[in-house]
Amino acid sequence: KTENVSERFDEDSQTMDITTAALISIRQTSFSGLLSNTTTTLPPEKNEKYKAVFKQSKAKVKAWEGEFYEKYQRKPSKEEIKTAPEQIKICYKNCFKIQSYFDS
Repeated sequence: KTENVSERFDEDSQTMDITTAALISIRQTSFSGLLSNTTTTLPPEKNEKYKAVFKQSKAKVKAWEGEFYEKYQRKPSKEEIKTAPEQIKICYKNCFKIQSYFDS
């Protein structure tokens, strides 16, 4: 079975943007799996790749939040995160999607 994983790399930081479609294809449920409530999973090397991307993205988010805190003496709000630099928004999205994948 081939997986169609959509990935985009930010050329400056090599940050991977994993789209929703990619994560859906990662945990794609087969027709028979719908009846038995089983799903296909990634090989261990793919899991390690996503864990590494998660760690890299989380480190960038924490660094940006630290800079924000130094400047404003508070954590950024959701609206401020939405207006963050594109690279930071990609990192937030990666963290959320990868964490959701591993939690499910």
